[in-house]
Amino acid sequence: AEEGDRIEVAGGKYVESIVVSKRVELVGCDGETPEIGYRGTVVAFVGNTSSIMVGFDISQHDRSRDHPVITVSDGSPRIADCRFPSILVTGTASPVLVNNTISGAVLGSGVRIKGKAGGVFKRNRIHSHEEFCVEVDTTGSVTFEDNRMWCPEPAEPKPHIRTIQKDRGKGVVVISARKSGSSCKPIFRGNYISDAGEMCVLHTAPFCPGAPSSRTAVWIANDGCGVFEQNDIIGGVTALRISPGAAPVISDNTISKQDRYGILVETDNSQAIVEKNRIMDCGTSAIHLQGSITVTLNLIGGNITGNGISIGSDVAPTITQNTIDGVSKVGIKVHSRGSGTIAKNEVKRCEGPCMLLEGGATPIIESNIVTDGRMQGIVAVNGAAGIIRKNDIIGTAAAGIAVLKHADPLVTGNRVSACVEGVLVSSHGRGGFRENIIEECGVAVVVSHSSAPVFVHNKLINGEGNGFVVREQGRGTYAENTVENCKLTGMVVASAADPDVHDNTFVGNGEYGVQATTDSLGVFVRNRISSNAVANVHVTNGSDPVFRGNTISSTGNGDGVLVDCSGRGQFEKNSVREVRIGFCVKGEYTAPRIIANTVSMCMKVGVLVDESAEGRVVRNVIRDSKETGVVIKGGACPEVVENQIREKVHSIVIEGGDTAPCVRGNSISGCGGPAVVIRKE
Repeated sequence: AEEGDRIEVAGGKYVESIVVSKRVELVGCDGETPEIGYRGTVVAFVGNTSSIMVGFDISQHDRSRDHPVITVSDGSPRIADCRFPSILVTGTASPVLVNNTISGAVLGSGVRIKGKAGGVFKRNRIHSHEEFCVEVDTTGSVTFEDNRMWCPEPAEPKPHIRTIQKDRGKGVVVISARKSGSSCKPIFRGNYISDAGEMCVLHTAPFCPGAPSSRTAVWIANDGCGVFEQNDIIGGVTALRISPGAAPVISDNTISKQDRYGILVETDNSQAIVEKNRIMDCGTSAIHLQGSITVTLNLIGGNITGNGISIGSDVAPTITQNTIDGVSKVGIKVHSRGSGTIAKNEVKRCEGPCMLLEGGATPIIESNIVTDGRMQGIVAVNGAAGIIRKNDIIGTAAAGIAVLKHADPLVTGNRVSACVEGVLVSSHGRGGFRENIIEECGVAVVVSHSSAPVFVHNKLINGEGNGFVVREQGRGTYAENTVENCKLTGMVVASAADPDVHDNTFVGNGEYGVQATTDSLGVFVRNRISSNAVANVHVTNGSDPVFRGNTISSTGNGDGVLVDCSGRGQFEKNSVREVRIGFCVKGEYTAPRIIANTVSMCMKVGVLVDESAEGRVVRNVIRDSKETGVVIKGGACPEVVENQIREKVHSIVIEGGDTAPCVRGNSISGCGGPAVVIRKE
């Protein structure tokens, strides 16, 4: 044939091989498709040719991985509308393959591209090969667009196949190498990849040593690069596997029906970008990261039976602007010693915690929206630390933020709303909590089981229950916080808890400002406790806290301090004013120590000791009560010593009972009636 000839081939079977070294056009005639078959390579394109081959069935009569059915070693031939098992592209060749069916390579792969070769592959069907659908090991420019690649389930491994291949089974694979100084990046766009074994991109060895035994759709390995966009990857175990040194861009793909991972990044020296993908219906994790890559703008949700994104140990990825919706386990999980930045994501409706930080993890979790979790919002556990800041956490069915088991994060500037618990710190948890807003939660903050966090400058407002609850040997420091308008109590200290509480504001709560109960302790200093409905302070059930230098005022019909049911406590140098009763002490075995306080302008009584209560009332200033300074009744037997009592009506009233309280050394002035009144019942 001469250069430029058009050769029309009639239908029928041809047992021969063809070498194309000139620019010719080989066309199968209309009607029956011509079939060409021979041993080894059947069609070889050589020389710098731009030949065209259209409309042939090409087959191989023997089985040889080393002799693919078609070879292209140079030039840019166009192959279209043909059926054949395999093609090898080498040298500097750059063929164009359109609308072919490439299937049934018995011992090798469907498409192999090596050396500096490239090419364009569009609208082909590539499937059912013993090894891979596609291998690429080249520095050339390769584009795969709008192809369909799939594999049936692997057959039983055959004895003559290498172990590495036996373990892998059939699959869809691309293998390539980014050589030193090369900027070429394979492009995979708009392909359909289904029921895959492996697609492996950017690897220097033709057999992919170390290939995973599980079925993987796209494997990008060993300094690999490339652009993968707008592909549909369906079925298999893992959709994309990214290995050491790889730097692909994974963008705008749809990934579904993976038994384990949607995207798996294996090692920390990868520089991949994973963005704008839709990942659904995966088993273990939609994205699992053992490498420090960027993951952004992905949509994860829809029958994810495992985690949304999981971050492995000792890596620091950037996870930003993703949406994770309705996964069955954890939205974003950071394993031990994992770090990185997790920012501006929306994580919602997770069956497990929306975010989980495990032992030693230290990520920055910033400006995320966490909503409607079926469990906790953000959990730090087993020594995890990190920074949790400026997140919005809304409507979780457990704690918005949970710090457990020696975890110690910095939690700052978050807004936690409408959660069952705003913050839970338990089981030796610590953590620093600053400038958070916790609102409309069932309980704003729970600290328990020997935990010792630090809460400074937080706002606990409009709660459906209590504000702070410190219980079960909980400790910690609580300073300069505002607890306002909770439906129950501003702060409950219970069950042997012993917090340090200073310079806070407890105002407008539905029961008590502060309540100490069930053998609790605690030191309360310089707090403003005001306008709480029942009493500003309640000490009960064997508790023995210290209140020093607090301002306790204005409860409407409530009392300033109520001590009952065997409560004790030491109250010194507090200012108690404009309440119904300044100190109301009642109940057998109740014995507080009320020392050097100022009690003024009470609507009824400055100090009332009733119902067999005891205790000491010493060196207080009690003045301007509307009725009486001190009332002792109901068999109470306190010690009332060296107080300054300046009242307009009565200073001291003792009513009934068989006991003899100790009342001595008091300074009494300004009374409009008798200073001391003793009445029988």
